[in-house]
Amino acid sequence: MTIGKSITTVFRHPEAACRTEGFAESIHAMHLIFFPQLNERPDVARRRGIRAKSICAQCNIRKECGDWALANAALIGDTTASIGHKTIGAIYGGMTQYERHEIRMGRAERDSF
Repeated sequence: MTIGKSITTVFRHPEAACRTEGFAESIHAMHLIFFPQLNERPDVARRRGIRAKSICAQCNIRKECGDWALANAALIGDTTASIGHKTIGAIYGGMTQYERHEIRMGRAERDSF
C-alpha cells in the first residue's frame, strides 16, 4: 500500500507499528508520542523521540514512512526556518526533523538513522 498525501495517512497504514502499539485507536495518544507538543521542553522532546524511534524500529513500513516524510517536507512542516540545532520535531520512519534535514542537505545518509 502506498502512503498517501496526508499526515494521518502515514499512521493509518495497516502495517505500521504505530497502529499496533496499544494506541492505534487513539489519535491523541499517537500525537503525544510522534509529534512535538506546544512549548515542549528539550528533555521531554528527547524522551518522546526515543519512545517514537523505538516503535519505528519495529515497524515493517519504516523505510516507506521515512521516504514519504523526506519527499513531503513542506506538508509536514520540515522547513529550513523551523529547524534548529538537533530539532526533534515530528518522528517519521524513525527520523527526527533534524535528521531528515541533514539527509536532504546531503550531510547524512538515509541508512545512518
